[in-house]
Amino acid sequence: MIAPPTLLDRLPEQAMPAGFESWPDRLPAPFPVEESFQVKPDLAKLGGEPLWMEDRDWPRWIAKKRQLIAQGRCPIFAKDLTESDCSDLQQAVIQALAGPSGPIDKQGGLAWLGGFQPQSAYEFFQALTLSLQEDFVVMRPGTDGHLRASLLSVAFPSGWRPEEKLGQSMFEIHTLVAENQALQRSARALSEAMQSKGPFVRYVWTLSGSGALSRDPGEDSFVNISKAEQLWFRCERQITVPLFEQGSLFLIRVFVEPLHETLAVPGRRDRLMRSLASMSDAVLAYKGIARAREILLAS
Repeated sequence: MIAPPTLLDRLPEQAMPAGFESWPDRLPAPFPVEESFQVKPDLAKLGGEPLWMEDRDWPRWIAKKRQLIAQGRCPIFAKDLTESDCSDLQQAVIQALAGPSGPIDKQGGLAWLGGFQPQSAYEFFQALTLSLQEDFVVMRPGTDGHLRASLLSVAFPSGWRPEEKLGQSMFEIHTLVAENQALQRSARALSEAMQSKGPFVRYVWTLSGSGALSRDPGEDSFVNISKAEQLWFRCERQITVPLFEQGSLFLIRVFVEPLHETLAVPGRRDRLMRSLASMSDAVLAYKGIARAREILLAS
């Protein structure tokens, strides 16, 4: 179900959030690269870290999201999500995220949109979309014990199509991941933990030949790249927030920065090269970075 973009008819041109001037200019990308690469269910407790990571590049992200909403492409709802379901999810997200300094105030208004009060649950999720640099997915529990992707607001996917994940379980979502055996074995346990515990954080990283915020499936961003200085580091910071009987909120913050900036920190280049050397051909193919490794080895 995709509703008409009524929010943009009521929301004035984007103003800056209160306190925007104190936000950092551009947050550096995390560097979760391990010397020996493994595909594994590596949820870690978030601890005292913030749920969201906003910076003063926010207007560029939000402008892209506004464009997608105007085209009816964001958020995307699962076909079996009823109006009552949406309302229940709205209340669960408000309860999980409302606070004095975040994107949702105690009255359920969108604080970073001037306290905007949505008129429907659908409009609430549109407004949340326009509040965050993060993408988000609401995972709802299925009868099989697996969480399923029921509501997606994903403007910046990393090599996948959000509409193809609608309704899929944790197990199904990871079917195409290379060397996914550990992920698949733990799919149900992950669902249970995401729904009732946390928040948790995990990271996914890759290399790209482009600084674009989103990456289309099958694109070859390295086709015109021949030097290491042209490469980009791309990292997703993924946060799970428990919604208990309603499921889990999955936040995805994408970081994209020139690789030479990422590797300016001592020790990082050696760690990256060891990680790339440890990857199987299947992992390199899944990530689409075999060409990037060749370029780095030749540099």
